[in-house]
Amino acid sequence: MFKNHLTTALRTIRKNKTFSAINIGGLAIGLAVCWLIMLYVSNELSYDRYHANANRIYRIAQHAEWGEGHFNLASTSPPFAQAFKNTFPEVQDAVRLDAEGGGTITYGDKHIKEDNILFADSSFFRVFSYTFLFGNEDALEKPQSIVITKTLAGKIFGDPSMAMNKRISFGNGNDNLVTGVIDDVPANSHFTFSAIRRMPETDNSQWGQSYLYTYLLLDKNNEIEKLNAKLPSFYDKYIMAAMEKVAGKVNYR
Repeated sequence: MFKNHLTTALRTIRKNKTFSAINIGGLAIGLAVCWLIMLYVSNELSYDRYHANANRIYRIAQHAEWGEGHFNLASTSPPFAQAFKNTFPEVQDAVRLDAEGGGTITYGDKHIKEDNILFADSSFFRVFSYTFLFGNEDALEKPQSIVITKTLAGKIFGDPSMAMNKRISFGNGNDNLVTGVIDDVPANSHFTFSAIRRMPETDNSQWGQSYLYTYLLLDKNNEIEKLNAKLPSFYDKYIMAAMEKVAGKVNYR
């Protein structure tokens, strides 16, 4: 039966070569486009899914409108993380990132320019999941500590296994102790880095200086809708109060 159908199909193709070529070519192109779209969508949906708590991690963003003006900012000021942790029981942990951690790394006679370095709070590896080759998630607990990727460790030390507990310098006496080495950050990440440095102390009273990215890890038993419903009161208590305080100082002068 199948052989007969195949024979008939081949005869039809031979008799109508142009028509058959158009149909077969159109089908092939359609299938190829379909597969490309599926691959693209699959790749987009895979972003950041490697984090163990991916479905509980959220980034704080700021939105405001007034008259004909408005802004939408992904950045936040330093106090946001601690204020969210103190105010909302839904927040299990929080971490701030600062993209200004790069520079020229000096180790011995090596000088390596590396701009893809972030500052982060010690909670970084409790919120995000990365594979440690050496060290563990407590690697940023101490001030002036740094966790580097396998590739950067190879550039500096030749062998990543030689990196632990070595001091590297960013100049002007700004030395960092290597307390961890992780596997390279997957490409399907919305932010990548070659190293994470422990964030220096910040002024947590400055609500008006938005230069950090703040991420929240929500508790398993709570949903983001519950937290969103409470945000207006947070705005009134902290942000509006800070704005009124600044306005009062300006009026006083």
